Amino acid sequence: MSGSDRSCTSKTDSSSSSSSSSSDDDPAPLDRKTIKRKNRFLDPDFKIHEVSSQTLKKYKQDSLPRQRIPHDETLQANIIEPESDGVTSATDDLDAAPTLLETSSFNEYLHDETLQSDDDRDVSATAYESICNSDNQNKIDEIDLSNNSDNDSSTDVDYDESNSSDDSEIESDFDSPDDRNVKNDYIFSKLMFEASKLTVRDVIVLNSAFALRYHLPDEARLMLMKMFQLCAGPTFDSLNLSIYLMSECLSSQNDKITKHYYCSKCSEVIMYYVNAAERQSNKKLICQKCKANNIVTQSSPNYFMSIDLYSQFSQFFSNKENVDNLLKNINARNTSFNTPCDSITDVHDGSIYRSMKCSTVNHGNELEYMLTLNISTDGAPLTKSGKRAFWPLQVIINDLSPKLRFRYVFLAGLLIVKQEPKSNLMNLYIQTFIDKQLNNLNTRKLTIVNKNNTRIVLKFNILSCVVDSVCLPIIQNRLQFNGYCGCSWCYQSAEFIKEVCGIRYTFHQESTHRTHESHEKDVKLALETKTIQNGVKGISALQKLQHFDLVWSFPYEYMHGMLLGVTFQIWKEWKSQECLFKLQKKEIEMIEKRYLNITPTNEIHRLPRSGIFGGTAKPKASELKSWLLYFSLPCLSGILNDEALRHYSLLVKSVHTLIKTSISHNELDECEKNLLKFVCEYEMYYGEKGMTFNVHSLLHVVESIRKTGPLCMNSAFPFEGNVETFSSSEQIGSLCKSMFMPKRLNIFYKEGVENVLYVGRNLYKESE
Repeated sequence: MSGSDRSCTSKTDSSSSSSSSSSDDDPAPLDRKTIKRKNRFLDPDFKIHEVSSQTLKKYKQDSLPRQRIPHDETLQANIIEPESDGVTSATDDLDAAPTLLETSSFNEYLHDETLQSDDDRDVSATAYESICNSDNQNKIDEIDLSNNSDNDSSTDVDYDESNSSDDSEIESDFDSPDDRNVKNDYIFSKLMFEASKLTVRDVIVLNSAFALRYHLPDEARLMLMKMFQLCAGPTFDSLNLSIYLMSECLSSQNDKITKHYYCSKCSEVIMYYVNAAERQSNKKLICQKCKANNIVTQSSPNYFMSIDLYSQFSQFFSNKENVDNLLKNINARNTSFNTPCDSITDVHDGSIYRSMKCSTVNHGNELEYMLTLNISTDGAPLTKSGKRAFWPLQVIINDLSPKLRFRYVFLAGLLIVKQEPKSNLMNLYIQTFIDKQLNNLNTRKLTIVNKNNTRIVLKFNILSCVVDSVCLPIIQNRLQFNGYCGCSWCYQSAEFIKEVCGIRYTFHQESTHRTHESHEKDVKLALETKTIQNGVKGISALQKLQHFDLVWSFPYEYMHGMLLGVTFQIWKEWKSQECLFKLQKKEIEMIEKRYLNITPTNEIHRLPRSGIFGGTAKPKASELKSWLLYFSLPCLSGILNDEALRHYSLLVKSVHTLIKTSISHNELDECEKNLLKFVCEYEMYYGEKGMTFNVHSLLHVVESIRKTGPLCMNSAFPFEGNVETFSSSEQIGSLCKSMFMPKRLNIFYKEGVENVLYVGRNLYKESE
């Protein structure tokens, strides 16, 4: 039917409607203004940007509900359907998806300004005219792909007077979530590349995976999709996708996220929690502890999020390779328990892990394995210029192989604050994780199946908490490292040095180590007297965990303490005017020249760069690691004072041994002596002002390894890598999108997030 025929038909229908107004089944007569609006809206030359939104709404109300448009089988036959050929697409049954010409809401579909940009309105009007004139019926599929709304599923739709009387009802008919979902499924199921059997959904998933892997911004994702459209041919020229539409292709994870609102005054009580998938209502609540009034709204800042670990672990262990890796390591762990421990190779060789007795329990028809977790949290700025910071709570499974455990770091929670959280808020944050996440894991009984088809129930417990020296006292609820009893591992009392106006840990005599029992006594006295006892201010949320050592389950973290701490500090000492071994400007330039001329092996990812030694560039922890272990001694040889170089080599030798994956007990004893000598001579060469907490903590490195395993197994590098990913401004979309995007993609992981091969859903084929 041409545009003029349709217009004439509309006039005829309007007049016939007026003449038969006495009939009960006929609609009410239309006045002259209504007929004029209706005719103008149905005119194929009509352009929606020439009228206001209110006028356009009236046009829709007058034109849409009046007449039934008969089903046009000629046009229906030209809609391109994807070939089945055994290929499973997002929507296999396209018969349930309505076509645009089956209902009179086609005009609504074309002229809805909320679904089209200004640049696309003329294109839609032109395409509408071509369809009405039946000049180019192949355009139907293009129009079908270029919009985001849906129509009613019936072929012929009868509208009664009640549907046309209320504008809000009309809007709800065409904008309901169910209608949009059906339409989106219909669009995404279109076959885009026939040779490879890729649908629009598959291409979008591959596009999103590619953007995630190479850190592409939203604009790059859209341009990449435009390139795919160009490769697909003219049929998809009008495919008008947006970031929102592309995100609709991916499965939502909102039902796995819970928002916990706490008291804005005391920060010690959870007042209200709601699932992120539910609609949140405003509430007025009174804190049960401090009796403060709190108004909870969707924009309230006093909340943190928890992400369901059970669903993440279930998805992870649905992969057969991951299950095989876990079972292999558990068998090796059980075997090592029956043999003498000659060396320390993993956390399983630490004394704390062995005291937990994580053996296999046989319950007859099923087995029970106890797995251990390492948790970590650290603050990072949310934006470059803002005050808000986020503290992600991350988890790794210690019973996987080292390569796999550090590749898959799970996100369990997210806290966003404007200032550094205090111990009461951190206790609430971690206690919620224990109550809602850890206990839920053990209650719901996550199960796997081994090769003999035996069911294995997995239980979980926390072994260690890997944090830096700033976050450690917040979680332990004790004084910070710049306090007089600020060391978390010993009772040495620090001294105030006037020269630097700060606290320093001078080396006088060997201090007494803290123990779990002594720490509990300090907590009890602190609660009874309401005073600080030996640096302890109160109870920690982790104190209630079974087998968790409140002192040594916080392993020494060498990334911040040894690399960014001692290594960088001693370099600054060599540049200081008061240092006995001060390096001159020419000597620094010579050292940097040697450093830049080094060509590292493939195992070292960061190449030497200028500015680190001159102070114009801030060094990364990985750069300081390469400098300490490989580059420093050759670069300093013949330039730095021989006595200073000998003293520095004690640190290099000890660190090289302690970060190995297998350390004998004799090597540990030797490293303990070398580090003790290094700390003692450090005060002799660089004075009391150089005896910072980082230098003092070197005395506890070896004991920490005996308790919790090698430094490389308790490193913050994998956790900090995730924090850097979350806070990067070049990531896809917002912070939450970048965190949850790997879990929203229906993909298979073959090499991990850092070196990953992404394959679209239903396209994966196991390599022979």
